[in-house]
Amino acid sequence: MINQRRKKTQISRMVLSNGTTLDDAESVHFGAARYFRDFFSTSCEVVQADLSILIDPVISDVENNMFCAELIEMEVKEALFSIPQQSCPGPDGFRSGFYIKCWEIIKGDVIDAAREFFRGGLLTKFFTSPFIVLIPKVPDPSSFNKFRPISLCSVAYKIFSKIIVACLTRVIQKLVLMNKVLLFWDAVFLKVSSLPKRWCAPS
Repeated sequence: MINQRRKKTQISRMVLSNGTTLDDAESVHFGAARYFRDFFSTSCEVVQADLSILIDPVISDVENNMFCAELIEMEVKEALFSIPQQSCPGPDGFRSGFYIKCWEIIKGDVIDAAREFFRGGLLTKFFTSPFIVLIPKVPDPSSFNKFRPISLCSVAYKIFSKIIVACLTRVIQKLVLMNKVLLFWDAVFLKVSSLPKRWCAPS
């Protein structure tokens, strides 16, 4: 049963867009790395209009001060403990279960890292480099565009993202029309390393 499952999920042959066939493990490996590296590094220049004059300020001074306040231990702990303990590990090799069981030992470092990020610090590659896992869109895929890539992020990255979600939850109804809220959450977990301090302008 296990061997059958392994054989079913193994990628043994791929056909590139130019008709080239990759039929051994090494060429498929390097072909996949090249395809998705090009896929994720493709960029296009978009000119964004300044719509700030159309946006009314809806965040109060009290709410803004709350967003800009120093993180407390409970915020970080709640974010961590909300992550399933058996979730797939990222490049650091640890699941959230390790962080949860060792919380009393490592909490100082985790909280310091979270505070540094929300003060405006940039995330290093240790935090932002995920594992890319390919999920087939169709049975027996024969080309790389028939796979959906998903990212396995580090636990720290997930913690920071969940803190952002928890903060946005408090004001989302003031910022987004209710019929757009669900669509909004689909875009919440974008790359967070470029977000400014608490993504809030000073009062």
